[in-house]
Amino acid sequence: MGYAARVGTAFHRTLQSFFEQGLPASKEKAIATARFRFEQELRHQHNEANSRPREKSQVRDQVRVDRALEAILLEAIRYVESGYYPISYHKDETVKITEEEHILPSAQLPSIEVEIPVKSADGLFHGRIDRVEHTSDGDILFDFKSALRDDLPERYERQLQLYALMYKDTRGSWPIAAHVVYPLAGKVYSVSIDPERCQAVALESAEIVNRLQRGEPIASLADPGDVCSVCEYRPWCQPFWNWQAVETSLPRALEKAIYGFSGSLSRLDLVDHRWHLLISWRRASIRLSTPEERLPHLRKAQLGQQVLVLDARLKGSPIQPVAIFNENSELFLVN
Repeated sequence: MGYAARVGTAFHRTLQSFFEQGLPASKEKAIATARFRFEQELRHQHNEANSRPREKSQVRDQVRVDRALEAILLEAIRYVESGYYPISYHKDETVKITEEEHILPSAQLPSIEVEIPVKSADGLFHGRIDRVEHTSDGDILFDFKSALRDDLPERYERQLQLYALMYKDTRGSWPIAAHVVYPLAGKVYSVSIDPERCQAVALESAEIVNRLQRGEPIASLADPGDVCSVCEYRPWCQPFWNWQAVETSLPRALEKAIYGFSGSLSRLDLVDHRWHLLISWRRASIRLSTPEERLPHLRKAQLGQQVLVLDARLKGSPIQPVAIFNENSELFLVN
């Protein structure tokens, strides 16, 4: 899992705790409690990352952490100001909050609900909506993404459209609007929730499930593309490497190489604790240079051996491009 996903998991689990445990009615204590829970969740994610070889050396983005914490505190303030009442709560012994200080259960429907469980009428799909705002005109869905981006991927739209259908099946009425929120980037994008479109997305999703249940080969379900950039399974995904290999346009292949490229080692030197590589790829020789400690396993490499390189952008001449190796880049040796 990439570090951004670790921060995102801690972010969402903290939001979920608002629903499951409640927050103090005092704004100051709500902020302290939310901070404590986020830091606790982040420590858990760090421990998980430290136990995994691909993650323990990742650079930890403190700016992303700070933005996530800021967004959590703002949501805690909104939570308290909205008068949201959790269904149940558990005292947080570490923060020492008395029972009287919590927002207690109420039969009144609040103006804002968080972490709303929903499911489709046929029971095939289940989900949890981050926030629902109830207005005089109707209900509005919000889904939080911890990404730092300035666009709206199709997969995010489809998720909200499926949520809208499940919300209708669970609550009995269609929401009037839906938004994807990037709290870390301060951006909000609206998603069309036309009922026909939402139902079409549900049918398409159900067909994928049906194909899987019919026992079709797993690889036949793959649909490689830009979404592969956020998939950690790329090193072992044969459909992904096939998709890369069949590209006939060299300029397009150079663009797609950021997701991953495969070649053979034609040069391997270690000079002043720095690796210098040449990788034969298509009709080009890719140059790559990086500190020894970034790729200690290259000591086991042999000339002619196949390598897989992920998340390294190619720049320069199409015949001899340079692979820009950054803190997220990886190189695998293939036996």
